[in-house]
Amino acid sequence: MPFCLTALGRLAAKSGRCTSCSCYVNTARRAVSGYAAAGNGHFAITVPRKDNDVVIQVYGANTGVGKTVVGTGLCSAALRATLHTSYIKPVQTGAETDADAVARIIGPDARAALQAATLFSFTSPTSPHLAALEDNRVVSDAEVLQALVAQLDKSISTSSSQQGSFSLIETSGGVLSPGPSGTLQADLFRPLRLPVLLVGDPHLGGIGTTLSVLESLRIRGYTVAGVAFMGAGSGPEVAQPDEDLKFACGNADAVEREVATLGIPVFRIGGALPRPDAPLHAWHAASARDFDEVVAALRAQWRRELADALTHAARARRRLWWPFTQHATLPRDGVTNVDSAYGNYFHSLESAAGAAAAEEDGAQSNDAAAPAARMSGRILPLHDAPASWWTQGLGHGNPELGLAVAEAAGRYGHLLFPGTTHAPALRLAEELVERGPGAGWAARAFFTDDGSTGMEVAIKMALRRFALDRWGADGAPPNFKLEVIAQAGCYHGDTLGVMDVAEPSVFNARQHPWYAPRGLFLEPPTLAWRGGRYALRASPAAAAAFAAAGAPPALPVFADRAAAFDLEARLSTTEGAALARAYEAAAHAAIEAHEAAAAAPDGARVVLGALVIEPLLLGAGGMHLADPLWQRALVDAARARALPVVYDEVFSGLWRLGVESCRAALRRDPDVAVYAKLLTGGLLPLCATLAAERVFDAFAGDSKAAALLHGHSYTAHPAGCAAALHALAASGGGSGGGASGAHMADQWDDSGAVRALSLLPNIARAVSLGTVLAIEIQSDAGGGGGYDAGAGAVAAAALRERGVLARPLGNVIYCMVTPDTPREECARLLAVYKEVLESLQ
Repeated sequence: MPFCLTALGRLAAKSGRCTSCSCYVNTARRAVSGYAAAGNGHFAITVPRKDNDVVIQVYGANTGVGKTVVGTGLCSAALRATLHTSYIKPVQTGAETDADAVARIIGPDARAALQAATLFSFTSPTSPHLAALEDNRVVSDAEVLQALVAQLDKSISTSSSQQGSFSLIETSGGVLSPGPSGTLQADLFRPLRLPVLLVGDPHLGGIGTTLSVLESLRIRGYTVAGVAFMGAGSGPEVAQPDEDLKFACGNADAVEREVATLGIPVFRIGGALPRPDAPLHAWHAASARDFDEVVAALRAQWRRELADALTHAARARRRLWWPFTQHATLPRDGVTNVDSAYGNYFHSLESAAGAAAAEEDGAQSNDAAAPAARMSGRILPLHDAPASWWTQGLGHGNPELGLAVAEAAGRYGHLLFPGTTHAPALRLAEELVERGPGAGWAARAFFTDDGSTGMEVAIKMALRRFALDRWGADGAPPNFKLEVIAQAGCYHGDTLGVMDVAEPSVFNARQHPWYAPRGLFLEPPTLAWRGGRYALRASPAAAAAFAAAGAPPALPVFADRAAAFDLEARLSTTEGAALARAYEAAAHAAIEAHEAAAAAPDGARVVLGALVIEPLLLGAGGMHLADPLWQRALVDAARARALPVVYDEVFSGLWRLGVESCRAALRRDPDVAVYAKLLTGGLLPLCATLAAERVFDAFAGDSKAAALLHGHSYTAHPAGCAAALHALAASGGGSGGGASGAHMADQWDDSGAVRALSLLPNIARAVSLGTVLAIEIQSDAGGGGGYDAGAGAVAAAALRERGVLARPLGNVIYCMVTPDTPREECARLLAVYKEVLESLQ
C-alpha cells in the first residue's frame, strides 16, 4: 500500500486519497512516487547543452539555509559578468514569490536585465504537496518538468550576450521534500539531471544534514557541482549575526574534508548574515567577490565537463571493443554517448551540427578543455527498446533499487560464498524457491554471475542426474557420449559449453574452433500475426514430421493469442488433441532416430540425456513464439524417457513475458530452471539456477570430487542479491509462477495495433507477449534474412530519428518495456513503429 504523505491515515483505494487527511498519493507508483510516470511513461525532452549557456539547479540541505539568498547573489554575479541571466522557481508556496524577492533584492539597476519566473505558485506557505491540496489544484510531475524546460529554452534562446547565459533553478524546501504531486523533489527533477549547487546547512547539526543530503543526490545520479556555505566566506559582518551561524566555517571545513576525494568543491560565501529583519543589499555587495568566484568556477566546470563528454564517442572508438559489433562498418555517428539513463530512456549527449570536428580534435588531443570554445550539443532522450539487452525491469536510475544495493555494499562488501551465508543470499534463495518461480518444484538455488554461466551449471546438473539414473555413480561409460534435446534456432549463451547446445549459426560457427553441436535440434512450430491472422506455422520438414505422426492436415488459425494459449480448450477439441499426440509422437520418433544414427567422432554411441528449451519465446534466434502446446508435448516426451527438463528462462522469466515463470503457460514443471536478466531489476549481473531436490541429490557423495565443482569469484555477491530481493518485491513477485493459472499480463494491444502491423505489405509477422513486441520485415527479393539481413538496420535508423534506440536481430525489430510501463506509452511506441514501417514500404 502506498504510504500516506502525512503519515496520518490509510489509503482510499479508488480515490487515491488518504482517508484521514485527504492527501493525494500516487497509487500507481512502483518504487518512488512519480518515478514510473516520469521515467517509464513518455517524458522525453531534448535539452540543449552549450558551453556558454550554463544551467545550475540549487538545492538546499535544509529549509532556512539561504537558497534564495545564494540564488540572488549568483544572479547578481552573472549579471556583472554580462551574462543573460535567468532565475526560475518551478514551484513556489506562500504569498510573495522568491522570483519577486530576488528581483527586489537584486536592486533596480539589475532588475530590468534579470529574467525571473515562477512557474507554479500556491497560496499556503507549506510543503508544495499540502499547498496544492489546499488550493484544490492538481499539478503532475510532467507538467512541472515541461514548464521548466520550456522556460529554459526561452531563457537560452533569448540570450543575446556574446558571453552566454546563466540560468539558475531554485527548488522548494529540501532535496527530499515533496513536490506538488507528492514526488520527492530529487526524483521529480531527476529526468533532467541538471548539475546541482547544494547550499549547505551552516547551523549546529548542519554537517550531518549536508552530508546526508549529498548522499541522497549522489545515489540518484546527480552531478554535484559544489557545496556552498553562507557565512563562511570573506565578507565582513554587516549586522548582528545569527548565533547559529558561528558554526558556518567549521561546517564548511568538515564537509570539505569529506568530499575532497570526490572532486566536489566547497564554496565559502560572505561573512555572517544580517538578522532576518535587516536588508540584504549591503551583505550582497560585501560578498560580491565570493559570488563572482562561484559563478566563474561553475562556468569553468560546466565547460570542462561538456568538452570532455563530447569527446567520449570518438575516444571510445579508439579504445573500446564492443560486443556484437562490427567495428569496420560502424558509421562515424553510430556511437550512442549516454550521459545518463532514467526509466525507459537513455539520455544521449550528441554533438550539435558543426561540432564534430572539435569533438575529434578533443579526442585526438585528449585535452578536454582544448576545443571548449566550440563545444555545443544536446541531451537527446532515446527510448531503450532493447531494454539494455533485455535486463530492465524497474527502469534506469531507480533510486530505491540503488539504495538497496548501497546498503548491502556498505554492510558486506563482497564475501567468499562456499560454506558461507549472508542474509541477502539466503532470503533470495528462499524467495525464489518457496514463493517465486520455483514454488512447488524447486528445492535449491545455485548462484552464478550471468545467464550463460547459469545455463552451463544447469546442463551439468541435468546430465549428472541422468547419468546417475542410467549408469550409477560411475557415470557414462567411455563408449557413450551425452547430448541434449534442444530447439532449432535456440541460443543459450556465449560460453563454450552452451554454445554447443545450438545448431551451427552466426553465433557459434566462426566464433570458436572447438565448437561442435551436441544435440538433437527440433524445429518449433511458431505463432504470430501474419496478414491479420493469428496463424500457426511449421517448416516443411517439421510439418512433414507432424503429419507422419498423425497431425491434422492443416495447422490451425486462431482468433487471437489468448485462444492459442488456452491449451485446455485446444485439447478438448478433436483436432487439438490429435495435434498434441502428433507433436509428442514426432518428438519420440526424432529422438529414436537421432540416437540410432548419431555417433561421436570417436565412434562412441550418442545418448540424449536432457531436454533444454527456451520457453515460449526464442529470443536471440529471432523472437519466434513457439507453440506452447508443442513445448508441453516435448516436455511430456522427455518425461516419458526419464530425461531431466531444463527451462532457460534467462530472458523469458520474471514477468518479461507476462508471467513469473513460463511454467504457468505450459502447465509443466522443469527439473532445473535458470533466471537472470530481470532478476536484479536490470542493475547488476546475477543468475540463479533453481533445481529440484532430486537433482541436488545427484551430487551427494563421500568425496568433494562428487560435488558440483562450479563457481566464480563473485558468487551470490550481497549487492546483487539485495538488488534481486528488491526487484522481486517491486515487481509483485511471489505468485509462484504456478501451474494453477496462465494469465498473461499484457503491455501491448495484441489483437488491435499489433495485428494491424501484420497487415502492412512489408511485414512478414508481428508478435507481442508480456513486455515484448517483435516485428519481422519482409526480406527484399533475393536479399535473404537472418542475423546479417539489413532491413532491420534501416528501420532502426529511422526509429532513432523518432527517439527510439533499437537494436535489430537481422530483419526483426523489437521493443521491450518494463513491466510497469503504462499501456498509453506502449500505444505511443506502437504508433512510432507503425509510422516507421509504413515509411519503408
